[in-house]
Amino acid sequence: MDFALHYTDCYNIIVSSLKKSFLPHTFLFSIVENSTRMFYFSFHTKIYLRTVMNNYQQKVEAFLNCKNIAVAGVSRKGGTSVGNPIYKKFKSAGYSVFQVNPKAEVIDNDKCYANLKSIPSNIEAVMVCTNPNDSLHVVKECKELGIKNIWFHKTMGNGSYSEKAIEYCRKNGINAIESGCPMMHLGNVDFPHKCMHFILNFLGKLKT
Repeated sequence: MDFALHYTDCYNIIVSSLKKSFLPHTFLFSIVENSTRMFYFSFHTKIYLRTVMNNYQQKVEAFLNCKNIAVAGVSRKGGTSVGNPIYKKFKSAGYSVFQVNPKAEVIDNDKCYANLKSIPSNIEAVMVCTNPNDSLHVVKECKELGIKNIWFHKTMGNGSYSEKAIEYCRKNGINAIESGCPMMHLGNVDFPHKCMHFILNFLGKLKT
């Protein structure tokens, strides 16, 4: 089915449905014009959002299909750091996951690596949970290592999102998920993350 419905097509559809109307022609014309605009933009907005969500879901599935994943930005302090629970979620789900923090050797009894280069395994994907000012550095290291899958954590705030980092990904053929959180998709999703997924999806905030 061709979804490229044009404005004139919408206009003709509505006109044909109102041809036998008893309303005055000027009033009828006004109704047709306004109805066409609403129908046209509503239709194409739905198609656009459906396309965006399909692309987003495809990239999420590609990322989660990787088995060796690094989480950049795991914190020594834990607390409100998003990297720590994400690392633990991947670990509990059976992934080979590696935590990255240049200022720590061990976090929560697991070895921590100073950078991606120091990880002894072939990393397939990187979850970026760093300060956005550090995101570009992580992305450049991914480029050096040939890592093609990156996910920037971003929910209601700015998270690790960096426009410069995203632009670098686009120019260098790196698959980047610009928002969301793997805990909204991975394993048994808890209620708060189900709610977060619904809200971000509803607001059109889930991007690739």
